[in-house]
Amino acid sequence: MVKKTLLTVLLSTLVLLLSAQSFSNIEEDVHRFTLDNGATLLVLPRTNVPIVNCVTLVDVGAVREEPGITGISHYLEHMAFKGTRTIGTTDYEAEKTALEECHRIFDEILEEREKEDKADSDKLLRLEQELEQAVETANQYAVDNEFSRILNLNGSKNLNAGTSYDLTMYTVSLPSNKLELWMIMEADRFTYPVFRQLYPERDVIQEEKRMYEGSPLYRFSNRFMKEAFVNNPYRTTLIGEEEDIRSLKEADLREYFDRYYGARNLVFAVVGDVEPQNVLQLANKYFTAIPSGTKNTPVSFSEPEQREERYFSYEDLAQPYIMIGYQAPAATHPDAPVFSVIADILGQGRSSRLHRSLVEEKNLAAYSISYAGAPGRVYDNLFVIAAVPMQGVETTDCLDEIDRQIEIMQREYVTLEELGGVKRRALKRSIDRLKSGLGLSIQLAYYESLFGDYTELFREIEMIESVTREDIMRVMQEAIVPANRTVGVLQPKER
Repeated sequence: MVKKTLLTVLLSTLVLLLSAQSFSNIEEDVHRFTLDNGATLLVLPRTNVPIVNCVTLVDVGAVREEPGITGISHYLEHMAFKGTRTIGTTDYEAEKTALEECHRIFDEILEEREKEDKADSDKLLRLEQELEQAVETANQYAVDNEFSRILNLNGSKNLNAGTSYDLTMYTVSLPSNKLELWMIMEADRFTYPVFRQLYPERDVIQEEKRMYEGSPLYRFSNRFMKEAFVNNPYRTTLIGEEEDIRSLKEADLREYFDRYYGARNLVFAVVGDVEPQNVLQLANKYFTAIPSGTKNTPVSFSEPEQREERYFSYEDLAQPYIMIGYQAPAATHPDAPVFSVIADILGQGRSSRLHRSLVEEKNLAAYSISYAGAPGRVYDNLFVIAAVPMQGVETTDCLDEIDRQIEIMQREYVTLEELGGVKRRALKRSIDRLKSGLGLSIQLAYYESLFGDYTELFREIEMIESVTREDIMRVMQEAIVPANRTVGVLQPKER
């Protein structure tokens, strides 16, 4: 047994050393450039296959939205694929005139709607019909999906985009000889975007919203964030409020785009079969056309300190579900890695304490999990524990067992074996990130935006490695306490 343990330690140490060397090599190979307009460009050559993975990250997400324009970040993500003055149109000048007529009619509709009970229903019906006809006229000039089609015809994969609370990201992988094409198109859509098909796309987004809201767990989670936060911008809904989506104007999108999509808020990451100076030369040729804009400042808000437990019960057509959220610090806080380690030990995987206790030993829950950084990481957030009680089990029984496991971690050090397991799993995740060119480009851009320094990607494993049993107990005693949490219980509603 002693020999086996010693061998395991030696092998783990060897893997750690080799992996640290790999991290170091990759870190040294990353080239960081700041373009004249303030955009950041990260380039990492990986010449094993003739592919280039390209990521554009924008420092804007739902946290920057204000009442009246919720959902606008997600809306803009959709519109970014609608093309430019040269892509997606057969006659831009004629289309521009037709689009302006659409916007004029929609402004009239909003003006009439604002009268509420005094609104003229006949006038609204007429305006809706006029808008429908104007949209049809404008669509005669639109070339559907041309932006995506051009990239697809040139061998693209992983063409996608996503909006989070913190950031908006655009990705694509291409043959390496198509890098210049990507730069031309990316620069064009962030310099001369045309928000064509704005009104038909509204229907797409509303349908997407209805799809999400068809999930009881989604509805419950939205309610949970509103209960857990008072002023924190993470309390808003990511996809937006129905009335805001219905009322967003082209002028709103344009103003929001001009405010947040300037080059100073953009990070471009290119990983693949490229030569850094060549990438820089092309970036100077194309990306510097993007207006500089104003560098974002952190969102300003004041969240009152939580001093007592918040509890709510929510009924829906769903199986029981328990969610517990503890107030936790942003990813840049020194204790953020400690919360990650606690989440792993407490509720991630079949070897976690909650799974063993709730699911395997006491048969109280069908599923349990814990995770840090919900629903975002840039600002103070939540450390979450969740469980699905077994049929016939009272939610209070699950909560009692969760609290019992927490109390154990507050008074007893976690075992060295548990802590070592966390660090090995963190190391494996870091190694896995090195295998995917697209994944690595996403991580580089993400850490550059989140921390202002992509090298934090390579420091993360060191930070996890430095977490001690004393750190875990201290955070458990200070933060994972009833006065610092919100408890939500999703109860089945009778049909």
